[in-house]
Amino acid sequence: MDQGHFSLWRGDGYLTKGARNYEALSHGDFFNTLSIENNCRVNGESCSGTAIFDSQKPARITRHRAVEKPILLAYAMLNADGQWNDSAHETNPVANVKSYRRHFVWWGDYAVIFDRLRTKTAGWSKYRLRALSEPQIDGDTVTQLSANGRYKLLQKTLEPESVVIEKVDERRLWRGVPDWVVNRSERHWQSVIDLPVSTHVNVLNVIQMGDADLENFDPLEHLSSRANSGVRIGDRVVCFARKERLRSAVRYTLHNTIKGMWHLVTDLKPGRYALYRNGKKIKELKVSKGDNTALFKTDKVLPKMTIRLRRL
Repeated sequence: MDQGHFSLWRGDGYLTKGARNYEALSHGDFFNTLSIENNCRVNGESCSGTAIFDSQKPARITRHRAVEKPILLAYAMLNADGQWNDSAHETNPVANVKSYRRHFVWWGDYAVIFDRLRTKTAGWSKYRLRALSEPQIDGDTVTQLSANGRYKLLQKTLEPESVVIEKVDERRLWRGVPDWVVNRSERHWQSVIDLPVSTHVNVLNVIQMGDADLENFDPLEHLSSRANSGVRIGDRVVCFARKERLRSAVRYTLHNTIKGMWHLVTDLKPGRYALYRNGKKIKELKVSKGDNTALFKTDKVLPKMTIRLRRL
């Protein structure tokens, strides 16, 4: 989908999904997406989501990787540079978005969503997560149940820090929207984060899914440095580049590691890499052009583990 929307299903029910609507992709408020204000207008009103015009370039998935064995993993990066700009037919068209990349990792009970937005002038954007039952918000964490009450989703916002999350009732939010656009049975709840007014915005969210009795995240560690943005959750590690560029070397540190930890490192230049653990070379890896990722496993139980990848 052009907006980078995602839905999550568990067991026999959705944990989150978009609203079916007559206007399809014309408004980002209906989906799990990053809504960017760009002076767009829909039906004469300011568009707080995404207006899709014929003059815009379609978004496309430019990197992807799927693994079935020995683990189950899906990764994709959406390039949506052509979105969120005014129609070229406007008198004073606005083309503010320089680049927008949404990285999405689904890894069993976990999902990691990393958004990098770059604009020519400072603007505002919103991150939205829809809920089929009323969510609970505690600081930077959202908790919500599936519609049937059997499954639970926890989402924690690691970047930006100290966000304020608003709980929104869609019945009130869309009270001016006709039933033929969005049926009342499709109107549920949202958690909405107003993001910083800036030309450089990074948003990192981590999701854990489970049965309704899920209370807390598995061991969680934020990988934050000048070069990296990522997370270790349970036995999984995902590491992104903080800046909008491919790199030929990566370094990050983990604490209290366990056996059987899997690592996915993204935003790498293609080629062969040497993998080092605490300064010792342990193997070589190949990074392909189609996904620009390295996937590997570590088995050492250590109080501190420093991982380094270097292109050969």
